[in-house]
Amino acid sequence: MSETNEMTVRIGYPRGKVLPLDRSLIEAECESLSRSGFAYWAVMKPEQTIVLVIFGESPNETRLRARVIHCKVAEHNGRLRTLVSCQFIGRV
Repeated sequence: MSETNEMTVRIGYPRGKVLPLDRSLIEAECESLSRSGFAYWAVMKPEQTIVLVIFGESPNETRLRARVIHCKVAEHNGRLRTLVSCQFIGRV
């Protein structure tokens, strides 16, 4: 068992109603998670306001659509990163 509480999620950015392919998803470190949303660390602020997030691994994964509500640049693991806070808007 890992001694850290880090959780990674897979993130993708839909283009309109077209969801990203699984092979184009990126792994991101999840900073916080609640019933209504989550926050993750990114290299830079996302250009899109809608995010596809996948928790877990197939066949026990959960796919959700979320809306970016706030971005903040902060130091994380010794580097400047962007903390992206999102609100869940539905299952995919």
